[in-house]
Amino acid sequence: MKNVRKSAKERKTGETKIKIEINLDGKGISKIKSPIGMLNHMLDQLARHGLVDIYADIEGDLETGTHHIIEDTAIVLGMCLDEALGNREGINRMGDKTCLLDEALCRIAIDLSGRGYSIIDMGQVKVLWMG
Repeated sequence: MKNVRKSAKERKTGETKIKIEINLDGKGISKIKSPIGMLNHMLDQLARHGLVDIYADIEGDLETGTHHIIEDTAIVLGMCLDEALGNREGINRMGDKTCLLDEALCRIAIDLSGRGYSIIDMGQVKVLWMG
């Protein structure tokens, strides 16, 4: 019998309320609701191109900026990914990918060891507003 690679998690803080469900063996279906359009787009792309079903209901305080919402969403998504991967049987722990999407060249390197860490380098991207 195949392992079910699904997870659902919630996180509530003073600034955010986040619920996420994922199915790693999905079809790329997403239903994303957050107050940040670009976050919705990025999660939708993750689902679509990764063939992962993602359902997310994300609420948060925009008065202090977007960073609480984005950070807490990443925390919950990571918790879901960790649980859905289970004992990580049958996967490669590390990998990398470079791909072109429209005028953006994207590069990712990932280690699914379970230790959280992130570096985001946006290079010469002009940030119009950041929380």
